[in-house]
Amino acid sequence: MTLREAAQQALDALHLWHWTKQTTGLDAAHDALRDALAEDAMQRLTDVQQEIEPTSQESRQVEPVAWLHEWDGTALLNTVPPDYYGDHWKHTPLYASPPQHKPLTDEEMWEVIGSLADTRLAGPLEKLIRATERAHDIGGEE
Repeated sequence: MTLREAAQQALDALHLWHWTKQTTGLDAAHDALRDALAEDAMQRLTDVQQEIEPTSQESRQVEPVAWLHEWDGTALLNTVPPDYYGDHWKHTPLYASPPQHKPLTDEEMWEVIGSLADTRLAGPLEKLIRATERAHDIGGEE
């Protein structure tokens, strides 16, 4: 059931209750709306994760910051690319440490969770956010 259909079912049940005080359909409407909101929240979270992933992959492809060129007992350390020296030199790329991303603060994480959906999803969403951070080498321990 789509979110729109669940909202319509809930609205119909509320109208019935408002005008007749009958509670027929309220429980089913409640459950359908809760489930549709949870599904919508998970889809939104998946969409955000898919937006972030290409950026994360690109950031892992780091260019060397310098080169160590060695030949016949001579070693040069500079930023000159290997093609300048030719094939008879041994070329070793040198990399800077990639920037370390910090995990979301608890406040930032709860702001994201609070904007998504049903508060009963908070625990699973927190675990998903922390697992995503770990998968992308962001932050520390579990």
